[in-house]
Amino acid sequence: MTRQKRSHHKLKRAVAPYLYLSPSLLIIGLLMLLPMVTVIGYSFQNSAVLRRDPSFAGLKHYQAIFNDPVFWASLWHTLYFTCMSVIFHMTIGMIFALMLNSDRINPMLRNILRVLYILPWLFTAVIIAVMRTSLPRRRGNRSSSSSRTFAVYFP
Repeated sequence: MTRQKRSHHKLKRAVAPYLYLSPSLLIIGLLMLLPMVTVIGYSFQNSAVLRRDPSFAGLKHYQAIFNDPVFWASLWHTLYFTCMSVIFHMTIGMIFALMLNSDRINPMLRNILRVLYILPWLFTAVIIAVMRTSLPRRRGNRSSSSSRTFAVYFP
């Protein structure tokens, strides 16, 4: 193989993963970035969602928010909650991971603890399903807008 063919082959191998990822990255970009840009555009307008012809507000909304002490207090509370939540979740998760992979624990007990650790995820779906079946509904009507979309009928 000549040097030019090898370099062309290396280039194809380097580009191939990005070509496989590009459709999903494009969809994610559209579903995430487009709404974010739209909302940022709305923030520079008065009543952008409520009126058909909103007026331009400029930085007036941002000045009002940044001068509001409630905004700064809520920002601090949000950052504090997020940091503490991440720290405690990471610590507890690491403790469980180390415990469940330790040789000091009996293998049978370890498997039981693994099942107990996963059960809340299962129960969440079951509780939602039970709540969904117990919701009041009229006979013969479709239950919700999602069931209308997917043409699902509940008796």
